[in-house]
Amino acid sequence: MKHATNASVMRTSNRKLILNLIRQNPVSRVELAEQTNLTRASVTQIIDELLDAGLVEAISTLEHGGLGRKRTLLALCHNARYVFGVNIRRRHCEVGVIDLYGEVLSQRILDVSGRTADDVIRQIADTILITKKELHLDDERILGIGISAPGPVDYKKGILLNPPNFAEWHNLPVGSLLSDLTGLETSLEKDTNSRALEEKYFGAARTISNFMLVQIDDGVGSGVIIRDRLYRGAHGMGTEIGHTSICYDGPMCSCGNRGCLETYLRIPALLKNTRFHSWNDLAHADLEMQAKDAGAIIDRAAEYLSAALVSAVNLYDLEKIILTGDIASCPSPLTERLNETIRQRVLNRSSLQDIPVIDSCSIAPVRTGAMAVLHEMFQD
Repeated sequence: MKHATNASVMRTSNRKLILNLIRQNPVSRVELAEQTNLTRASVTQIIDELLDAGLVEAISTLEHGGLGRKRTLLALCHNARYVFGVNIRRRHCEVGVIDLYGEVLSQRILDVSGRTADDVIRQIADTILITKKELHLDDERILGIGISAPGPVDYKKGILLNPPNFAEWHNLPVGSLLSDLTGLETSLEKDTNSRALEEKYFGAARTISNFMLVQIDDGVGSGVIIRDRLYRGAHGMGTEIGHTSICYDGPMCSCGNRGCLETYLRIPALLKNTRFHSWNDLAHADLEMQAKDAGAIIDRAAEYLSAALVSAVNLYDLEKIILTGDIASCPSPLTERLNETIRQRVLNRSSLQDIPVIDSCSIAPVRTGAMAVLHEMFQD
């Protein structure tokens, strides 16, 4: 059942729409009216509010092809607002702060492995408060704390649920704990969703509307953007490609399903009983070893992953797939094998004019963490 949208909600939505367009490129009021289909009066009123709030600024530039004639464009103010980012991983986490352009102003790395979750949370909070003091940031200019963590998560309640191989953090209300300790609002997001948003805002997917990001390291996760918006599913726990089965009678997965992609493709499983201790070892092996041992592992990884990606392309009609995580340290042989296999097996082969699997190009862990809050500022 559809519900009517009240004027206040519509106004907030229009404000975010305009802010997001200004974020992407400096733009004039006339261009904003054309791109949004809002009246010039509505655009002017919203812009005046944004100028008063110090979120945007007017800049002058020469007209294209003009004779010294200038026009006024609107751009985001770099120092208008700040977002703290916390990127929690199984071995360590990054804590820092970014501006509205995604520039990292501060970053500290904290150990996670071998420590209690409570101890880590308290150190994260202390680090945020120290950074806030060092950079002289007042609360009025801080949008909040964005947190990215291994899924699954309850993003609405700010709770880590039961991420595999992360038992100490199960059912932890990390959002409310950090909020109580810092006095700042928090927003939690699954790490792969945050990475997909980061690629959309700042990385390889800025001009791509429909894509999947696949992260492969100690686990296998994914985030999906459809029509420029993060896809969550009915309960906010969708797009778990690591827990789609590629073998119905395969080994039991920690999630309770059989033959999950993650049981085959997580890097510890790929490297089990091999001479390589990490994917980085494999990536930097000498040519003879790469041709023999490493090549066989990459072939196996490509076969496992392509089985899932063909289904993903058929389900979502994706334009691109972005590969990230530790496995991306040796991307070229893997992406070449993946693209060859996907082209042969995907349903709509005529749509694959471009290479569907590409490498991520935006890695800033603090910004990854901050994306949950930054995204809320620019989109509903």
